[in-house]
Amino acid sequence: QGDHWSLDVNFTITLTPKAVEEPKACIVSYKPDSQEVVVGTEVTVENKVENCGDAEGYCYVVVGSDTLGDVAPFKYEWLRTWWDTVKTTGSFTMPNHNVVLYFYYGHWDGANWIEDGKKTVTLTVKVVYCNQPFKVIDKATGAAIPGVTIKLNEPPLTSCYTNSYGKCSITNLRVGWGLSVTVTKSGYKSGSDSFTACTAERTIRLEKKVVTCSQVFNIKDKDTGEELVVDTASVDGKTVSRVVTTYYV
Repeated sequence: QGDHWSLDVNFTITLTPKAVEEPKACIVSYKPDSQEVVVGTEVTVENKVENCGDAEGYCYVVVGSDTLGDVAPFKYEWLRTWWDTVKTTGSFTMPNHNVVLYFYYGHWDGANWIEDGKKTVTLTVKVVYCNQPFKVIDKATGAAIPGVTIKLNEPPLTSCYTNSYGKCSITNLRVGWGLSVTVTKSGYKSGSDSFTACTAERTIRLEKKVVTCSQVFNIKDKDTGEELVVDTASVDGKTVSRVVTTYYV
């Protein structure tokens, strides 16, 4: 008789639960990219994503900044898979400091907003210098005033002095920073001016100081020279008080 063989075979079957199908946001385009920007420039931002998940659903986009807040507001839409997109746009004026922008995007999982990604862009201040010409004239007559001092109130605290035409210029000013000048000339009230960028010739009008004095009158009789006791008298159509002692102020 032949040999008898036996074979025991054990199979292990592992069942993996089917993954939950969800939408997912993938970035398509954004702007701006990291770059230098002149202060005062209007900056446009945009964040655009598509649904790259395996199900339809809500996808969202937003562009934010720690210093500026949301510059392209939170926006969401129901997207089909792959071919649908959503974008948000906004703008801001470049301040005189660097700006970090965050491009967020994600989806709704049925209970919460889930962030799928974030891109960071840094805009740095581009310093541009300019020269500012001034002309100073008399407010009443319009005549040019020479010898006027125009002093910059911010660093580098430079000054210029008007020539016989009432003109001078302050050079190497940083564009976009708040700048102001104080304008002085003997015999005139002080003036001022402020600006953020150089322009064509800026005209400053100064007003002459009004010089006043007090005049005291000693009133006497024309013939006798005797001091007259009167309370008031009229001088050039103006009423003045009578005081015995004569003096000037």
